Amino acid sequence: MTEFAAPVRPPGVADPRESSTARCRVLVVDDSRLYRDGLVDLLSDRFGAGAVAEAASLAALHVQLAVITPEVVVVNLASRESGELVAAIAEKRPDAQVIVVGLDASDELQVIRCAEAGVSGYVTRDYSLADLVTVIDEATSGGTHIPPPISALLLRRVREAARQRLEPARLQSLTQREIQILRLISAGLSNQDIADELTIELHTVKNHVHSLLTKLGVRRRGEAAAVLAGVDWSV
Repeated sequence: MTEFAAPVRPPGVADPRESSTARCRVLVVDDSRLYRDGLVDLLSDRFGAGAVAEAASLAALHVQLAVITPEVVVVNLASRESGELVAAIAEKRPDAQVIVVGLDASDELQVIRCAEAGVSGYVTRDYSLADLVTVIDEATSGGTHIPPPISALLLRRVREAARQRLEPARLQSLTQREIQILRLISAGLSNQDIADELTIELHTVKNHVHSLLTKLGVRRRGEAAAVLAGVDWSV
């Protein structure tokens, strides 16, 4: 493995090399110099001083990615522009394994954004430095690390997406009148309200409601409304 020169100031930016991009074991991206320096020192002891680079900002990251090809990039999500940092890595070094640290496992939006960006390692706030080194070792071997709470969240989202893809097919069995009535049910209207709204007989509404419940495979009006709510009508 070719080693590269240690970064020089400004902090987090390596000297450009006249040769082609050099291999790098780990790139640490963190806008806090205190945390960044500590992590770089720790990882340098583990992988060797020439195998660890750093970037303190989005601009510094772009400079680094122009001169090195990291195997693993560790991004502190507490850094400014953390979303842009992860996106830049995915765009410029798609083969790099990205590990995010400081993740709040209960922050569903952040977890989903990381997953969409191709993050392969998630280090939550209760992890230790030793845990982080283990995750990096796994990443350098091509592995992934997803803690159980995050894995459960992602699995739930996959199931929801699958369900939403199925809902339009279920609704295709309904007539236009039944879909119209289903939308009024979802709006909270009673059978009598629907009859008045559509100027049809109450028994006709009841027949339509019974039919649409049967077709959707549900027993209650609320369950039918939930089916309708799960459909993205913009698709």
